[in-house]
Amino acid sequence: MTDWWQIALLYGPSAVFGLLLVVSVIQEPRRFRNAVWLAAFVLCLSSALLLDFWRDWAFIPIMLVAVFAPVIVVSFLLINTVVVVRHEGFALSTVLPALLAVVMMACMVVYPLTVYFHAPRWGKGIGLLIVLEGLWFFFTFAALLAYSTIYRILPRRRRYDYIVILGAGLQGTKPTPLLRGRIDKAVDLWKRQGGRTCSSFPEGKGLTSKSARLRP
Repeated sequence: MTDWWQIALLYGPSAVFGLLLVVSVIQEPRRFRNAVWLAAFVLCLSSALLLDFWRDWAFIPIMLVAVFAPVIVVSFLLINTVVVVRHEGFALSTVLPALLAVVMMACMVVYPLTVYFHAPRWGKGIGLLIVLEGLWFFFTFAALLAYSTIYRILPRRRRYDYIVILGAGLQGTKPTPLLRGRIDKAVDLWKRQGGRTCSSFPEGKGLTSKSARLRP
């Protein structure tokens, strides 16, 4: 009986998060919390295997999250900034991902600085809180990147009732390259469905591109 209780305590958290993940994906696969459940499941299962069998490979997911999550997130934000700037030009709105990466990296050094400069206890507490917030951001962002990659290969319904094209700025009366890419993708999807899908431009005023003619 003791062994069963030990197994339940050891693998119970991963079973709970795994069940939450399955139920949430069945209900709505696009929910953000799916990424959090997936990351929690992987971390709990890896920790359980590590404690149960002391297998070296169980360290890998834990180390990836603890060490490489900030690197992956910052790299993604910087690469995204470069891509957007090349398509849209340099502006405050296009460099926001890079600014976010700088701010988040700065948050990670707040607590070490409070320790180095012998800040009072309340200052160290605030610094530690900022670091924990930064770690949570990196954890959730990395989890979202991992889940979004899995989501792309999940089987899902290919018949859509509506196509919503989000705005991405205009150059005068012409769509920007980013918006034009979204429009062309919507046109391709609309054609593959026989032109029987309704389309919507929430911020589509002034579009004159031929590819903007989506409505039948």
